[in-house]
Amino acid sequence: MNGSWGHPGNAATTEPLDLRSDYLIMPIDKEVSSAIILELDDRAQIKARERVWLPNKDESALGYTNVGGVVDEAQEGYIAIILDRPLRLVSQSGSPVISQVTGKVIGLVSRGGTLDDGKTALVLTPVSEIRRVITQKQDVLPLQEVVGK
Repeated sequence: MNGSWGHPGNAATTEPLDLRSDYLIMPIDKEVSSAIILELDDRAQIKARERVWLPNKDESALGYTNVGGVVDEAQEGYIAIILDRPLRLVSQSGSPVISQVTGKVIGLVSRGGTLDDGKTALVLTPVSEIRRVITQKQDVLPLQEVVGK
């Protein structure tokens, strides 16, 4: 991939927390197997306590292992989840988080860290903004123009 679907979002805001603009959408120009396409959840609001999966990259045959978790808080500008087990966070930004209810992506990992009790928390960019951007007519811009050389 060497292009951006329009200009990328920005790093979002922290006061108040709003991660809807934390994205970079990179289109591909070749056919993709339908078996690997993830769908975006189209619900207006995700419910707290909903079970989710994080496909955590690893050395397994699939290239990932699903780590379960639960939605701790769901707001218009972000979704916070707590994973079932501690996880060392390395390059998870942009990873999808999938609802165990619908099987669809509810958000993309934007931030994460370890809580005082040792659990891993992730904060997601909700897919609502991603859906809005990809449904608009956008020029594909060279990555080096939008993110630097």
